[in-house]
Amino acid sequence: MDTTQFNSQETTLTTTEEATKELVLAVLDDLKARDVLHLNVRGQADFADDMFIATGTSSRHVSAIVDNLVYRLKQESHPIIGVEGDRQNHWVLIDLGDMVLHIMREEARKFYALEELWSTEYDLSVEANPS
Repeated sequence: MDTTQFNSQETTLTTTEEATKELVLAVLDDLKARDVLHLNVRGQADFADDMFIATGTSSRHVSAIVDNLVYRLKQESHPIIGVEGDRQNHWVLIDLGDMVLHIMREEARKFYALEELWSTEYDLSVEANPS
């Protein structure tokens, strides 16, 4: 049983969605993902409200980022709908329901240009490790 008490005037409880975003950003930062971008696709897409796009420097880097994200999300009991990607780890998608994470090699990110496809609202304040 949780016996922690919160003073509503001093502490704002973090919603599950905000906690998930913070966790994702922390893992991406810890693993040195490049060009991390958050897109608010609420109202644009019916499959998600938020999308994160991050670049890995190599196939191994993409694989390490994905493995660590999945591990940490499971560790924190965040449900993972699915993980999809190619064997060469050029582009891996992690579906969290209302949030979709795209971890891509630079070549794939340039080719598919998801930022251009979905960009109406950039939230550059969450950019980690800008290149």
